[in-house]
Amino acid sequence: MARIGGRIDWDGQEGRELTISAEAYSGTSGEHRITRTLLPPYLTIGDAEVDVRGGFIMGRWSRDLGADSDVEVKAYFDSHKRNGPPFVSDRDTVDLDFQHRFSLGNAHDIIWGVNLRRSDETTVGTLDVNFAGQERVHRLISAFVQDEISLFDGNARLMIGSKFERNNFSDDPLEIEPSVRFSVNLSESSTFWASASRAARMPSRGEQDGSVTAEVIPAGFGPMPLPVPTVVSIVGDRGMISEMVTAYEMGYRFRTEETLVDFAVFYNDFTDQRSIVPGAPNCQPGGELLMLNPLCVLTASYAQIPLNLRNTNDSQTAGAELSIAKSMNESWQLQASYTYFRLLDLTGDGTDLGIPEDSPDHQISIRSMMDISHNMELDFWLRWVDSLDGQQIDSYTALDVRFAWSPMRSLTLTAGARNLIAGDHVEFVSEVTDLPQVQIEPEGFVELRWNF
Repeated sequence: MARIGGRIDWDGQEGRELTISAEAYSGTSGEHRITRTLLPPYLTIGDAEVDVRGGFIMGRWSRDLGADSDVEVKAYFDSHKRNGPPFVSDRDTVDLDFQHRFSLGNAHDIIWGVNLRRSDETTVGTLDVNFAGQERVHRLISAFVQDEISLFDGNARLMIGSKFERNNFSDDPLEIEPSVRFSVNLSESSTFWASASRAARMPSRGEQDGSVTAEVIPAGFGPMPLPVPTVVSIVGDRGMISEMVTAYEMGYRFRTEETLVDFAVFYNDFTDQRSIVPGAPNCQPGGELLMLNPLCVLTASYAQIPLNLRNTNDSQTAGAELSIAKSMNESWQLQASYTYFRLLDLTGDGTDLGIPEDSPDHQISIRSMMDISHNMELDFWLRWVDSLDGQQIDSYTALDVRFAWSPMRSLTLTAGARNLIAGDHVEFVSEVTDLPQVQIEPEGFVELRWNF
């Protein structure tokens, strides 16, 4: 991959600042993926090359208006082209963002802004990943406002605000995502906080227009033997709507010069989550239903069993997080954390495609960061991740080690190793079935960095 870019910063009078940055890139990336075909052997696993090229230019202008007030305007243009399996795409994006911050009296710190974005995309698919229509335009208009209120002589703070979004992928004319957060200092070293918020995840183009092949069954095989191959496909739907979550959090923080303790609990209520609902088998091309005309397979290229994406599921999750950081002395720091996650309930008519089954119930992490001399560092990171029962992935324990030596301020030599003691292990499974399971292996690296 070849990259070239640059950045210009300009500081003007009266608190004006201007930054312009740009980058262009071109090259080839590799993927280890699954390719499915309508002819024997129907499935192959191997390395594929993807040609990518593009670039961006971004400008940011800000001005200090005085009296705790400032404005910022950002604009960028991004172009990205991808040529390789499983699809070819060409996307251009224009984005404009404006923010204004000001104080109102002695207690209110207000920030508001608007954002406009347009993205034009052209995509040519394959049997593995295809789209209904090659071209689509993404439009997004959003605004937000937030007021941070100081209470009780600064010992407590209340943050209230909301984001408002309109896009051409959501069913709602306006997505409203409010949030509220409160914190209070119980003492000089301890703080209690709580928050509630509502957020939306709009459907992607693939979830509305896409079709992903999950399996190709040879002719004459499977639960429905036919004279042509049978393709099992995950099929998007223009009727897909935004997933919603209402999140509640509460926590306590204790801090001294040597110790930091953070504890938090959370509860999430998800609605309209993605799910899969089996559809009626049909003949392709054309889409004629097999139940209405069984003889359509005589002229079809293949039969399709669609697994249709819908918003039929709801779920509730909860958990807790504990983090402790301790400075043993001026040159040695320890950090430890524990996360607990639980799927409380899952309801709906479809097969779940959401996040809950992708999250381990327990995670433990221990880090050690030590300056063994004025120019040498030695770091360790030990972690244990619980199993993912939904994906049939076992738990694992891994260790990372890093050593850095700086013979001079501008030069640093770093050597390290990742995923020690874990052996070869799987950490995730692709939900769209286009990537085979990847065994994460122990690895080492050496890096030389020169700053000038």
